[in-house]
Amino acid sequence: MNCKPGDLACIVRIWTGEPFVEAQLRTQLIGRFVRVVRLVSPSTWEIAEPIRVTIRIGSQAVEFVLKGIEDFALQPVRGLPVHDVQADEVSA
Repeated sequence: MNCKPGDLACIVRIWTGEPFVEAQLRTQLIGRFVRVVRLVSPSTWEIAEPIRVTIRIGSQAVEFVLKGIEDFALQPVRGLPVHDVQADEVSA
């Protein structure tokens, strides 16, 4: 698993499918930040704020709300550990 409950994560991948749908999902989702809440299946996270997505097929538009995202698509945002003294610093 990439994420843990409560993590802030960036969507870095999308699931594959029809090329024209995949391209639209990539444009709307890649780079978005989400807060993961809890696992709702062995590999899918519920997200704190659902994302509205619109897929255009010809002159038709299909809208849906994304309430969960698979773990493989997420990269958690975690800071580096903070230390009072950096061992590799050279004093001036």
